[in-house]
Amino acid sequence: RDVTDEEQRRSELARMEQVARYMTNFVVITDTSGCIRWVNPAFEARTGYRLSELVGRPRAEISRGPQTDPETVRKIRSAEARRTNLHTEIRNVDRHGNAYWVELNLHPITDADGHPAGFVSVETDITARRAQEERLAELAAEAVSAREQLETAIEALPDAFAYYDSDDRLRLFNRRYHDYFPALADLLVPGAHYEEVLRQGVARGVFRDAAGDEEAWLSQTLADHRDTTSERESRMS
Repeated sequence: RDVTDEEQRRSELARMEQVARYMTNFVVITDTSGCIRWVNPAFEARTGYRLSELVGRPRAEISRGPQTDPETVRKIRSAEARRTNLHTEIRNVDRHGNAYWVELNLHPITDADGHPAGFVSVETDITARRAQEERLAELAAEAVSAREQLETAIEALPDAFAYYDSDDRLRLFNRRYHDYFPALADLLVPGAHYEEVLRQGVARGVFRDAAGDEEAWLSQTLADHRDTTSERESRMS
């Protein structure tokens, strides 16, 4: 019997297994019923299981935990039922119940005759990345909360308040500041440049002290503005 093709397939499988053994990604091969046939050493090292303990056990039984998203599990089952590829992220657990995140790529495989033989799953540990994303989300929420508290405090001030950033652009102000300059209401928006607001105020007659000597008044006012210790009084229209 000519076994050339069979021998070639065996050689190819041996090479693939050797590659998988040295991969840092986790490789899991399951049969058509979802039971484990083979895992690589990287999977063993991450989960604490040995291959001899896993063969014949359902993959879901040893990987899913209470914090695993049921919707993601449903997507995996659907892909397996339809025998389609799937790329997703899922939170699994090791043998001690410790959670870890993986980026999962699921692919159906066939036997030598082209019949369904199960699935191969190649997984990348993204626990550190997910932890960083969650921390960034927490920081963003904290920043939003802090800004809301700051805006509330500023609105409660009896005086007009405005904050210009290092580029001299308006970033934060209260309603009283806005009300002080009704003729400039269209300009007083986040991002407005201080000098442009000032020049428009002079052009619209908002600052009475500037009348007749506009450029000198503008120059002195801008100098005072840049002096962090300055105080000044201005007559308004």
